[in-house]
Amino acid sequence: MPDIDPMIPPGLVDFLDLGFARRIVDVGCGSGSFTSYLLGQAPPTAVAIGLDINRAVLKEGRSSKDVRLMLAAAEQIPILSDWSDMVICRRLLMNLPKPSAALGEMVRIAKRGGLVAAIEPDFLAERGHSTVPGELEFLQKLLLLTSKGSDLGFGPKCVALFKEVGLSEIEALVHSPVTVSGGDSFPTAHCERSARRLVELVTKWPIELEPRLGKADLDALMKEARDLDRVRDQQVRDAEYASASSFPLWMVRGRKVGGMNAGR
Repeated sequence: MPDIDPMIPPGLVDFLDLGFARRIVDVGCGSGSFTSYLLGQAPPTAVAIGLDINRAVLKEGRSSKDVRLMLAAAEQIPILSDWSDMVICRRLLMNLPKPSAALGEMVRIAKRGGLVAAIEPDFLAERGHSTVPGELEFLQKLLLLTSKGSDLGFGPKCVALFKEVGLSEIEALVHSPVTVSGGDSFPTAHCERSARRLVELVTKWPIELEPRLGKADLDALMKEARDLDRVRDQQVRDAEYASASSFPLWMVRGRKVGGMNAGR
């Protein structure tokens, strides 16, 4: 079965009125893959701009005739006011020290009556099960250790923030994507083709982990990862391994006050 991106919820196209969007802005776009996805759901004459502050990540993407990728901060968007039919961010506000400043900029560049939207997770409400005792708890601990400065439970706070910046007609949908490893199969699940090696995850984030853990604690974390990997590898060989986890993903949208629905 094909992979399903867990960060692109079902029903997103209708929720965002993408069929009516001619000018799309994706704030915090990364490499621009989500920007291109949005444009692919919009009318043929639509154009899209993706913005990100990370130059290296932007270089992984590619601008085209209809998708333009730009280096810019979410708090200072170099786009004229009242320009876009739909402005969106995905997993961005949770990582900003002042999310209201970024959302305020998103409102500024939206047309009057245009849509402003955010997709933000609530990782603190993640639930799951694994045949390896302690595996999911370890992943949650690693997430907390490597997410300094991020609000892992930001999702449900979006509605209040949208009200704070003056958006109207605010709506929220909550989707809970399921990530599955092992032999289980679910039609709406994001399936991992190979089991995650926990040791590789620990070594992936040395900059985040080393300042927060002393050498003894980091060595203990690595030992715990190796022990869990050993149990999981044996279960994989015996075709006994399976895991599934799910977290709430909040989709929130609102309209900029002062006009008819954009593009209609």
